[in-house]
Amino acid sequence: MLDDLRFTLIPGIVAVVTGIILLAIFAYMNTESRNISFAVAALAGAIVMLFLNLLIDLQGSQAETMIPTEYTIDARTRRIRQWIYPPSLGDRWITETKASAEAFQINPEMFKRENGEKLTQNMIIFSILSYFIFEQHDWKTKKDSVVYSNRIVTQM
Repeated sequence: MLDDLRFTLIPGIVAVVTGIILLAIFAYMNTESRNISFAVAALAGAIVMLFLNLLIDLQGSQAETMIPTEYTIDARTRRIRQWIYPPSLGDRWITETKASAEAFQINPEMFKRENGEKLTQNMIIFSILSYFIFEQHDWKTKKDSVVYSNRIVTQM
């Protein structure tokens, strides 16, 4: 749990527990009123549910995603890319082929045989970073896809 969250959560819990104790004393002092007793019991039940919800929701979670990174360096055309881009990868083909062309324009020496491993590692890092930037940039983003006769346009 983050320190900022603890800074606000602990005083809030102390205030709620103190309030429940004071309300229980108030209800005990007014035992003739059933409405007050029921209201305090309902409030206590709601606060117990709040604490349970906080315990469950504030747990960390992990999700794993496989990002295939198998590249081929074409020495004749001076580009690096995957052999096949499945449709499930979305715009990754466009991003990586543009990056390959830009990399060749910036540093053609990188496409020599002795630099192949470094070029592949750089492309893997680029691919992962572009995945985070373009596909996982905001979990609240709404994706709308419009299907035309010859293409699909995705709007964020």
